[in-house]
Amino acid sequence: MQDKFDEFVSSDIENEKYEQVNEPLARKRRTHRFYWLSVMLTLLGTALLASIATMCHNNNTKLTRLLGKHADTANNAQSLRHPPHFTQLPSFGVDDELNFRGPTTGHTCPIDIPATCSNETVQEDLCCFNYPGGLLLQTQFWDAHPPIGPDDLFTAHGLWPDKCDGSFEEFCDKSREVPSIKQELLSAGRSDLVDKMTEIWKSNNGLDDRFWTHEWNKHGTCISTLNSECYPASTQPLTDAIIDYFTKAIALFESLDTFQILADSGIVPSTTATYTFDEIINAIQAKTGQEPVIRCRSGYLNEVWYFFHVIGPVQFGKYIPTGPDGAKSNCPNTGIKFPPKSGKPPGNPGKPAPPSDPNDSFSGTGNIRVKDQPGCVISGGNWYASTGSCATYTATRQDDNVTLRSSKGNCGIVGGAFVCSSSIDIPDTFTVSKNGLLEHESSVDWFGSNVPSGIEQVTLYTKKRHADDVAVQLYWT
Repeated sequence: MQDKFDEFVSSDIENEKYEQVNEPLARKRRTHRFYWLSVMLTLLGTALLASIATMCHNNNTKLTRLLGKHADTANNAQSLRHPPHFTQLPSFGVDDELNFRGPTTGHTCPIDIPATCSNETVQEDLCCFNYPGGLLLQTQFWDAHPPIGPDDLFTAHGLWPDKCDGSFEEFCDKSREVPSIKQELLSAGRSDLVDKMTEIWKSNNGLDDRFWTHEWNKHGTCISTLNSECYPASTQPLTDAIIDYFTKAIALFESLDTFQILADSGIVPSTTATYTFDEIINAIQAKTGQEPVIRCRSGYLNEVWYFFHVIGPVQFGKYIPTGPDGAKSNCPNTGIKFPPKSGKPPGNPGKPAPPSDPNDSFSGTGNIRVKDQPGCVISGGNWYASTGSCATYTATRQDDNVTLRSSKGNCGIVGGAFVCSSSIDIPDTFTVSKNGLLEHESSVDWFGSNVPSGIEQVTLYTKKRHADDVAVQLYWT
């Protein structure tokens, strides 16, 4: 632009003599010259303003979009969830890119992209760099009573995107939640994926599809590299993202055969042997090079968590094993039980050991007792305080959610009362409070008309019905 401007000015100087001889033509030329001068100045001014705006934008971006270890605020996390559209990103030549593309994404990533949680510079393309969930967890279950999954296999729990500081987001995009993962996969012609998940990704209440759907809605929607913007070549970006999420989770799970890893170190299921914390940790660390998290319920090995940083998209990137983001193992130092999936409960099912941790409450089989009051909840759901055995309940827990069943049937809220009955087809979902109490709609209080005596049974309600109702809390033993 500057060259054209200089050339134009030079030509006007050469014509000055001619303009003095022919004044009318000169006036016309001067008008023409001033017009083009104004055009050139306008263009130069516009370019200058654009440069200033870009500098301000870049400076602001550096302040508000530093990723990984250098971005801890909730505002940053919110503003960075959605990356710019792919067409706004710089293009890379064949020699300067990593092709992390699946069959539908049509998206490529730069070869020098850093691992998550380790970057020192801003990462603009959140289709290539997962943020804010830069620490990926692959989690596995061992359920011996009731036995869940094959006898020689831990089962898949999920693929979770934690933040680099150990916190996490959940249910990040309501618009991308679905009612049924199984239906999504079958509609996409992926019955093979459903069959594999039915084998290795098991719910402990038989509701596998509900479990898979929960994992996607809670965790999968928080993975930025699975956002719809990252699938510009796709006509069904949500379905493709769901397929990629479960395909990657299964592949990662199958690369970490926890049962075989432990067996290689002589740690096998047993009804008599116990193991130490260090024995289990060292066996896994010898295989992966990093310490895992192991979690127990009432002294029984129940979960193993593996941690990764990722170079590139979560669905196609390179996974680098790393250590946990904090002390999350809760197993005892010694005496850890690792029972076989025999179908028989470990120990006496009528009197299970009381939970040593709130996370152990309302899981497996146990009794529901009334805190600071006599008695317990019997099989129909009523409060009973006379002598005799408490009813045995089966609690099915996922995260902080739990469903309950007694010999009478599934449990739920009927007419505002806690009831267990064969007429309840689908059990209601309750929650477990931070201190291990049974909650309904965020309240740990249950209300009865009085403290029962003799053979009296008292119905427990979720709301206070009379001024003199007795408020109680329910816990698990």
